[in-house]
Amino acid sequence: MSLLETSIAIFLLVTAFVVVLSLFIRSSEYQVNVGRKVLAVTFGEVMLDDLKAWAGDYANYSGSWDEWSLKTMAEYPGYSAKFTIGKPEVAVPSTQLEEIRPPAKRFLMRETFRDVDLTVDFEGAPQLSLTTRITEPARKVSELKLVLESGSSSLGRNDDAKFRARLLDYSNQEIQDVVFRWSVLSMGGNATAVGNYPESWNGTLTHRFVGADGILRFIPGRCQARAVATYRGVEYSGLSQVVELLP
Repeated sequence: MSLLETSIAIFLLVTAFVVVLSLFIRSSEYQVNVGRKVLAVTFGEVMLDDLKAWAGDYANYSGSWDEWSLKTMAEYPGYSAKFTIGKPEVAVPSTQLEEIRPPAKRFLMRETFRDVDLTVDFEGAPQLSLTTRITEPARKVSELKLVLESGSSSLGRNDDAKFRARLLDYSNQEIQDVVFRWSVLSMGGNATAVGNYPESWNGTLTHRFVGADGILRFIPGRCQARAVATYRGVEYSGLSQVVELLP
């Protein structure tokens, strides 16, 4: 009986030791994994902060993003950041309002945003994924410029002059994804100016005028096409060259 009792006691002690050892190993592995996850989160946040700082320069934002396909840091050995950069089409003023229009008539912002998907790996094993959206850096506006693209500066009745509106920054680069509103500045004559939605940067000035009474008139004299755009909450306007409206 003493031998049997001793054997059972040894078996129980060994079993308890194996259970405790297994729990200790699992606990150690869990702590290691948690530590890796914490470092992965920190590493990912550092990478995103570096990317946002880099994209804050418009020369970088508008250029190639290829250097951000894979990044590592000496301070985080074994970790790597894999970036996927996308150019989303964002409906303006909202997706619900634009969906009721035919696809060809929807205004979509294509240059203002970049979608960033980041995967952090440790020694090739994925640790976490992060997603963010980066906005084009604000640019200082130099002028809103109107250029005559077709037609002439002297229009007969029902003739058209087509203008191209461009909102330019101080580097003479065009600011994209801007909506223009068109009107006429009368200098004795009067005409009609309309934008081609959604390509509202294209405007047409026509030598004819329909007043509030609905009567079509041809009012000779001089006028200018005017385009107005809102960028970052500020309105900018520009005028075309003077157009002569013939009798």
